[in-house]
Amino acid sequence: MISNNKIVVLLTGTINPNSFKTLVLIDPEVRKKQYIDAISYYLIKTSYNIVFTENSGVSLKKYFKGFEDRIEFLVYKLEKEDKEKDKGKGFKELGIIDYTIENSKRIREAEYIIKITGRLKVLNLNILVDKFLAKNKKNSEIVSCNIFKLKKMDSRCFIFSLDFWPYLKNERENVNLNYSFEMALWNSVICYNLKEGVFKQLFSPLRIKGVSGGFGTSYDHGLLKFKIKQIIHVLRTPFWYNKILK
Repeated sequence: MISNNKIVVLLTGTINPNSFKTLVLIDPEVRKKQYIDAISYYLIKTSYNIVFTENSGVSLKKYFKGFEDRIEFLVYKLEKEDKEKDKGKGFKELGIIDYTIENSKRIREAEYIIKITGRLKVLNLNILVDKFLAKNKKNSEIVSCNIFKLKKMDSRCFIFSLDFWPYLKNERENVNLNYSFEMALWNSVICYNLKEGVFKQLFSPLRIKGVSGGFGTSYDHGLLKFKIKQIIHVLRTPFWYNKILK
């Protein structure tokens, strides 16, 4: 049985946006409040250790005094690039994951990493992780995420063992405004599944509360809509697996 201290939630953050394109939600104060709300949610609603990594030089550590046993804060500053050279927020988010894996003590000690876009609350995270652990007792080398659409994975939340990271890292340099994080995740999953690891979809769709940074719209994951998504998820799963495993 995997103990909770071997599962780490990695929350990625950018309070002062450093991408010129593919980002609508740019107010630093609004973004900071959303990060604080999300971190608070995971501290209260889950029992997992947390790493919050921020890439615009802003630390939120002072807002969480007394939680040092649960959360690690990493901060570095990525300067803005020229508009012509900007590869978009997906490229930078992958950079945050890379920095975290290189510098986080909690990550090095973990068996599984749950990567979550830092402003979002995954309301069904506990059941997703419980089902993941129950179904994958024999698979220590694994990546588990949901397919967004053909050739795109849902990058907002996924679970992986550390041996998967080199495959995704290898795709990072290809990411730009035309080749998204979601596409990179799809291709790295296929490569990983073929060579050494196992791919599994998550037990159900993500039930998310928050605001899209790319479009500025609120996620509507009320119970009725989520139930419909669950039915679609189950019906589509065999089709998606055929596309991944072919």
